[in-house]
Amino acid sequence: MMYEDFNTLPLIKSIREDSIENVHKFLEENYKEYEADENGEFKKKIEIIDKQTQSTPLFYVTARKNDEESVKICQLLIEKFGICNPVSKDLMKQTCLFYAAREGHLQLCKYLIEKGCNPNDADNFGQTCLFYASREGKTECVDIIIKKGGNPNLLDLNKQTCLFYACRDGRYDTVKCLLENGVNPSIKDAQRRTALTFAKGNGHNNIINLLKNAGTLAKSGSVVHTQPKNASKL
Repeated sequence: MMYEDFNTLPLIKSIREDSIENVHKFLEENYKEYEADENGEFKKKIEIIDKQTQSTPLFYVTARKNDEESVKICQLLIEKFGICNPVSKDLMKQTCLFYAAREGHLQLCKYLIEKGCNPNDADNFGQTCLFYASREGKTECVDIIIKKGGNPNLLDLNKQTCLFYACRDGRYDTVKCLLENGVNPSIKDAQRRTALTFAKGNGHNNIINLLKNAGTLAKSGSVVHTQPKNASKL
């Protein structure tokens, strides 16, 4: 079901602001017909979508500060009430996993991957959720996404890996994590630059030293190209 003014929906307001108990109460009062039976099966399901952005209520759950609360509310929307599909994508071709990774919600990332979100899905920029977690320095999320199947050597439309963005923005711990998990520091982008180029260009000396000693950290990794449509620039 498409809605024109998604931000004004009472459901979205509840998801953003209410306690878990009150969110549950709101769902019971307004979406009872989509509740799972005692066997966990749905007689009726619906997907609530923002007509403008193609996002679902799950995207708004990721904005909550508490990771554990985010997981519990997602469980309500996906498992208790059949009103959200965890693998739905917005107009940017991003799932809610992208948002969870960017916010650093470790447990939510794990849950969404378990519910079917592909950590290697690429958005309109050719970037996966790892790019967003790496750029924001969400090291724990980077680590778990890779352990759940995320490939750190995927290339975006600039022919850059998530390592480039972590190096550019000075995310030392994230760079170290990526190297330990098999990212290839020797990859060159469309302009023949490496991640080291961006670390040097931004004066991140600790990362420069880390990259120069990457042989002791990095495991062998294969380069895989994604094929989306539009590129973002550093």
